[in-house]
Amino acid sequence: MTTYDMLWALAPELAEGVFSAYRDAAFRSRDEQVKLAEPLDIAEEARSISRMVDGVAVISVNGPIDRTTQRGWWTGKVFATGQNTVRFALAQALENPEARAVLLSVNSPGGVVSGAKELADYIAEAGKVKPLGAYVDGLAASAAYWLAASTGRVLSPATGQVGSIGVIMQVADFSGFYQKMGVSFEFISSGKYKSAGRGERPLTDEERAYFQERLAALHALFRDDVSSRMRISAAPAQWAEAQLLIAPRATELGLVSAIVRDEEAAIQTMMEVSMSRLTRETLAQDAPELVEALRKEGREEAEAQIREQLAMAGQGGSDFALAAMRAVCRSEDVRTVETLLEKARALNLTGEQLAGMAALFSQAPMSGAEQPGKESRNAVLSALRDAHAAPVNADRGVPHKNPLVADAERRAAAQA
Repeated sequence: MTTYDMLWALAPELAEGVFSAYRDAAFRSRDEQVKLAEPLDIAEEARSISRMVDGVAVISVNGPIDRTTQRGWWTGKVFATGQNTVRFALAQALENPEARAVLLSVNSPGGVVSGAKELADYIAEAGKVKPLGAYVDGLAASAAYWLAASTGRVLSPATGQVGSIGVIMQVADFSGFYQKMGVSFEFISSGKYKSAGRGERPLTDEERAYFQERLAALHALFRDDVSSRMRISAAPAQWAEAQLLIAPRATELGLVSAIVRDEEAAIQTMMEVSMSRLTRETLAQDAPELVEALRKEGREEAEAQIREQLAMAGQGGSDFALAAMRAVCRSEDVRTVETLLEKARALNLTGEQLAGMAALFSQAPMSGAEQPGKESRNAVLSALRDAHAAPVNADRGVPHKNPLVADAERRAAAQA
């Protein structure tokens, strides 16, 4: 069985061109076969299909897709992209800290079925590490669309074509030619399907059914992967019977996520997606100064809110102040103010005295901890607890003020 007799996921109208390229490659000399069978430098191959654009790793998938990269015996030029090369390029992009997202730029009629699902699964898993997407640079058909759909985000210009979700197998039948030449063949095998598909004789009905069963099983895997990863709700008859679809119709059915102007717009989309996926951990790792600035801003804002609400409470509107805080402040800040108010009531502090407490927050040093003003609030609470041991009106004949309240009033008067 020749190379082009394998199972393929190809757009049928483009299949003959692909098979022709493989037939041409098969006519190379024995010396050329040995030469081209030498292992290629996969890292070099991966670099040749990869580039970085504004923090997005763009991996080009052009032409038919085979298990390994295929080159023409005469020109030495690549006529089929290797699955192993795409996988290696993607792994490099995932390890590259400069790559915030990855975009597969696809222009391919499809390729071999063998290894297609494994690569598609690898792409889907990679999407959990970094944002992934695929751009339809003209055509993403059959196995090429299988890979593109595995990113979960397919972007296409209005003229892009996608789909052809199906499996094809070409079996050559040279029996008529051999009959004219007076040549006949007889196969001896230990299994009835061992010689099925040999070009020296036509297929039997049983052999045809055997091959059809294999293709149907692979087609089901292909269809189910696309359906789940692109979240398609349309009936399979509309998109999964090997139809090639233009981008607008494909968008209606769910095979295309969005129509974009060109590859540059697709890259811009992936940049925006990568920004939305920034987490506190990645931000702390990549921009610690920004994180610290945001924390400081948050602490200062929280302290200002507490001072404002304490002042409002000191003016007699404690219920209103607490209600306002619950609407705009964090729950821990609200609990802090409620605790202060409870302590103030226990100490019989007046509204004016409580208002003076706000000055302590402006003088207390800011804490570097993540909870805004934690040390300053603890200092105030500690002072209130100490003052509680000696009530303000312990001597009913002569009013006494604890040092904390007296200091608060002095600070408030000085700022007036």
